[in-house]
Amino acid sequence: MGIRGLTTFIAQRSDSYLRQHKLHDTYLVIDGNSLAANLYQINRTKNDCFGGDYNKFERTICKFFDLLSQCNIIPLIVLDGAYEKRKLKTVYQRLKSKLKTLHQIDTVSQIHFKSFPLFLRDLFVDVVLKLQLKIVRCDYEADCEIACLGRTLNCPVLSYDSDFFVYDVLYIPFVSLVMSACSLPGGEGNYVPCQLYEMDYFLKAYGGLNKSCVPLLAVLLGNDYINKSNFNDFYSSLRLVKRKTQQTVLQRNVRSVIKWLQKESYESAMVKVLQKVPSSKRRYIAYRIKRVIQDYMCKKSKLVQDFDISLTGHADDDEEFEIDADHLLQQSENAENKDDEVGDDEDDNEEEDKGIEVDENEVDESDCESETEEDGNCEDDWFKKNYRHCKYPTAFMDILVANKYFCTPQLENSTNICSHLICVKIISAIDKILHPDTDTPLKFVARHQSTNLKWYEATICNLKLPSLHELSELTEESARAHMFSVLEFNYDNFLTDVPGHWQLYFLAIIYWIKNATPSVTHSHVQSLILCMLMFNKLEPQIRAACRFVDKQQSNSRLTNLLNDINKSDASQCCKELKKYFDMEPKMRTSNKYYNKSIVDCFAQFQSSLLHIKYLNSLLNRPFMDCMISRFYNGTFLYNMCSNLQKRTNVDAYMDTLLKISPSVLKCFKAIVDMLKNLLSSNIMTVEAKRRRRKRKTSRKISETSDLEVQVDNTNNDGDVIMDENNRFSLLNLV
Repeated sequence: MGIRGLTTFIAQRSDSYLRQHKLHDTYLVIDGNSLAANLYQINRTKNDCFGGDYNKFERTICKFFDLLSQCNIIPLIVLDGAYEKRKLKTVYQRLKSKLKTLHQIDTVSQIHFKSFPLFLRDLFVDVVLKLQLKIVRCDYEADCEIACLGRTLNCPVLSYDSDFFVYDVLYIPFVSLVMSACSLPGGEGNYVPCQLYEMDYFLKAYGGLNKSCVPLLAVLLGNDYINKSNFNDFYSSLRLVKRKTQQTVLQRNVRSVIKWLQKESYESAMVKVLQKVPSSKRRYIAYRIKRVIQDYMCKKSKLVQDFDISLTGHADDDEEFEIDADHLLQQSENAENKDDEVGDDEDDNEEEDKGIEVDENEVDESDCESETEEDGNCEDDWFKKNYRHCKYPTAFMDILVANKYFCTPQLENSTNICSHLICVKIISAIDKILHPDTDTPLKFVARHQSTNLKWYEATICNLKLPSLHELSELTEESARAHMFSVLEFNYDNFLTDVPGHWQLYFLAIIYWIKNATPSVTHSHVQSLILCMLMFNKLEPQIRAACRFVDKQQSNSRLTNLLNDINKSDASQCCKELKKYFDMEPKMRTSNKYYNKSIVDCFAQFQSSLLHIKYLNSLLNRPFMDCMISRFYNGTFLYNMCSNLQKRTNVDAYMDTLLKISPSVLKCFKAIVDMLKNLLSSNIMTVEAKRRRRKRKTSRKISETSDLEVQVDNTNNDGDVIMDENNRFSLLNLV
């Protein structure tokens, strides 16, 4: 969720609310979505403008969990699930905000914006599963389940979400975590230095504040489920505390609400708040507040069973706090004619000020959609088990429950179509499998025009596909046939020459080549192949750093060519190509060298790979899954493609580039030829125009002109001739 202004408020007073803590020998409940985003942000060498350097992100994830392992910390990772209906408006607004941010990113401006690549969460899950860590995906919002699990196990929660300041849990803000292990006194192990928040610290700093009032603080400040604008009348009668130097409007309002709550019980505060809500909206707001506050009340965790944890010796449930909304409504109506002013005179000499200060950046939107439960629920136990153990993406639950799909914005050329639109046929097929008995088209939201969003209706899939209930009985052969049918792949024998762990990636390449708009070029395709070779076979550092190396035993021609690449050739090739993993210095200071069309083409490839991975997972993975960090680096692809686009003959240039590594060149050309023979008509040939050098004729022209002047000024006898049209010709007589 997220409470407006509370994180900043706490951070500015960290000495009062946070304590230094040595984290070791414990469970640690982790907000997976938050951790993925924060781990990506701490990687300082990323180039967001090129669409994602996933290999660097994978290494960051591995290093983090290695750090926890050194300190005997057992991570319990919890991920968000489908979007709740009451949050859809917020989700839509955030997608629009992301689009506007992505539209502004280039090689120069990227340092000023926060953005994430398309595979951020999917790669995080892939790495965690490969590391065999404990991870569970919730059906819906995970915050409450994370807090409940932390309370149940009496262990800390790691996140960077202001909601956890309101939950009565041990909370470690991610930014307080030191990314290095320290030795415990006596050499008895290691610990991770961090800061720990407890609600008791917060209550102690504000003597008299009732713990039951803290969730009401979150309500009044506004979060994803209830808008602050619903309480404008309350704020208009609230006495604001004295303004401090460099204090924002929002921070002043936070202090004022806390000070007011110090003198109130939960019931009295609720009555006074509801008094200030228009009578026409009062019942709705009362039940909305009740729903939000109940979310902050920690109960016994439902995830303990999914994590296979014994509760012996752990804390029991606290007594549940009951909220009687009808009673509070009656109380507010009885008190409606009493004093209108909220808050008493302050005991100190702080300045009194009536009226809420309006933050110009705050969005004022209606928050009055009807209060309903989710549209439906998944009754298939087999699907639930796979979903909760992260074998399926969150999107499947959105489709299944709400018949909606949200296309994740990514960096692309806003003048071209949305990169996800080339995958509508795959999305429709997934919908048909999840909803086999409905003719209602799936609604999906994606970019429209430049930075707008639009709800589209997916075309109905008419293919014969298995239903959700038939998936558990699906054979690998049948699943492959269904994949080929959806992808319109008619080359059954092609994949026999491709190593098993590459086949899904090759399917994505072929689908992309056949469907990209505009058509891909040889520069795009050969850059992608070379990048794939670099990460899977050539670069010793990548191979050494990655613990997930698949050992393939195959007699296919391509596998044999890969095995023939010797260490010397691989080393020479890596040295030659190393420069393509870094941005050119001139691009950091000027965006005129930045070609977003290259990024856009590879964005369509990323979308193709993502949705093919989704379809493959739904059909029980008839093809080995591929981890994008072992195939794709946006910086390398951009630089190599940009380089190849300058060449009049790409094939001849690649022969020259890789001539120092004959075995690498042979393998590379074999892969290129395989794709050319298959899809030559789909790959656009674009030859760079050779610049013609200007002839150096200026000096000759000058000399000729001088000679002509001399000839014109003399006759055949050598006598000087006066030119009547040139007054300076008289100088010839001097």
